[in-house]
Amino acid sequence: MPIKQKPKGPIVLQDAPVTPDLITFRDDLVQALISLKDYPSTKEEGFIRSFLAGVCAASGDDFMREAIKTGDIDQLCAKIEHRIGQIAIL
Repeated sequence: MPIKQKPKGPIVLQDAPVTPDLITFRDDLVQALISLKDYPSTKEEGFIRSFLAGVCAASGDDFMREAIKTGDIDQLCAKIEHRIGQIAIL
């Protein structure tokens, strides 16, 4: 945007609901699973969990939002795999 057209402060965004796309949601879960199984550093793991939290919030997946809070990567991976399997059936 040209400087003259840029807003001079924060922009109010519309808080419109997002309709989740199950294929994209599944792809995001698969990518997160691959990343988690690659023994991420603490910083990378935090990023992956934040990414998952946003994806699951946008998709309205409360089960996965709670699963992300677990401290154990293996348990989280098992829950992600379970959810991927459920989506594949749909």
